[in-house]
Amino acid sequence: MTVKDEILGNKIYIFNIVCMCLVWMSASFGYYLIGYDLKYIKGNKYTNGIVSSSSECVAFMTAGVLLDKVGIKKTLVLSYIIGLIGMFMLIVTPKDIS
Repeated sequence: MTVKDEILGNKIYIFNIVCMCLVWMSASFGYYLIGYDLKYIKGNKYTNGIVSSSSECVAFMTAGVLLDKVGIKKTLVLSYIIGLIGMFMLIVTPKDIS
């Protein structure tokens, strides 16, 4: 039995691969979308970029601490909840904020 047959023959492996691909696509889409939308935010685009990069560094450190303290499953659930709240806030917030 080859590695390909072993992977494709196991439904748990297929499910995990599909989940991994969905997480990767959503994370990549969100990551690059933030940088793209950053140019449309009012204010100095360089200051906005510094703030965005700083918040990203804080998020990486926080995720590392959470991962160590509570485990990967709870950390991923919390990150998706925060992402959903942020997405909802982007939808309901008016675009003409000064």
